[in-house]
Amino acid sequence: MEVSKSLKVQVLLDVQEIRALLDALGPIQMFLVSQVVGKDYGRISKEQFLQRYASYVEGLKEGIFPEESVLRPYFSSIWTATEDVLYAMPVKEAGFLIKATRPVVQLQLHHLSYSEVDGKFHSMVQGKESITWGIQFSYPQIFQHPRTKEFRKITQDEDFPNTALFLEISRWMRQNTLPTPLLAKQSKVNLSVRLGKQCFSWIHRHPRLVEKQFQVVQYDH
Repeated sequence: MEVSKSLKVQVLLDVQEIRALLDALGPIQMFLVSQVVGKDYGRISKEQFLQRYASYVEGLKEGIFPEESVLRPYFSSIWTATEDVLYAMPVKEAGFLIKATRPVVQLQLHHLSYSEVDGKFHSMVQGKESITWGIQFSYPQIFQHPRTKEFRKITQDEDFPNTALFLEISRWMRQNTLPTPLLAKQSKVNLSVRLGKQCFSWIHRHPRLVEKQFQVVQYDH
């Protein structure tokens, strides 16, 4: 399935916040899609996801850089309201790759990179000195049907059951997270990437922020 013009939410949440988000979303399905999977078709539970996310956040709180190779399969998973939009494609390794026939919510490890040239932060730029910053949730606005090759605009109806799922994720983010104000090189930069409200108490321990001497500016209460 080819997609374009995706809507994106980029956020770092505390463990309790990601749990609250999952509770708010109700019953959803999660699948690993970045690797060959077995007879379980790459299905993961909310608790499995939470365990991986908790190890990530607790490491940041302790000033430890995360082992991304362990996190990537989970942080590159897909979330869907129904598995009817998926199929398992057999591969030579006697396993399967999970593919989507209609749009799903795609997760990706999210990074920020600071450019000394323009004095700006750039999202989804990964390098040796990039800043790990939670997860990017994305959902397409236009997709190409894999069989008919027809391009369709994605709407909120029964043909696209995950539109409502992404809208609920976005709504929850607006209520429970804030844009990130960062102090870098003595200049305050207001980023569109979001930070969970419960993260402000510990974000100063983020190992890359400490290393770079970047500071998240606290909001006035």
